[in-house]
Amino acid sequence: MVMPHLDTPALRDVTPRLAAVLARVELGRTQAEIASDLGVAPSTIHSHIARLEMLFEVGSMTELGRCWATNKWDWLLLMARPAGAEDELTRRLVRRKSHRRVDKIRPARGSKPNR
Repeated sequence: MVMPHLDTPALRDVTPRLAAVLARVELGRTQAEIASDLGVAPSTIHSHIARLEMLFEVGSMTELGRCWATNKWDWLLLMARPAGAEDELTRRLVRRKSHRRVDKIRPARGSKPNR
């Protein structure tokens, strides 16, 4: 079963800490294992999972993991936008391409340069 993409408001409610929980749910970890990984009480993870199941409108951790697998890249893009990471990456790529000049490419070793 393919999970639908979430709307933006639902993804905005996922904090980095909740994303860490979701990543472990996607891997099939139990609530006790997730609590141990993150160094928190199992009751904390239980409340995180309950909140996420309500937010994503799913009924089990398996469905929650599938939903996160479908939507995690959208969440990462959403989180990158306010910080300007996407714009900075684009600027760096454009700047790098503009510094490359075809006439400055060196010939391979053993071949004569074109003149």
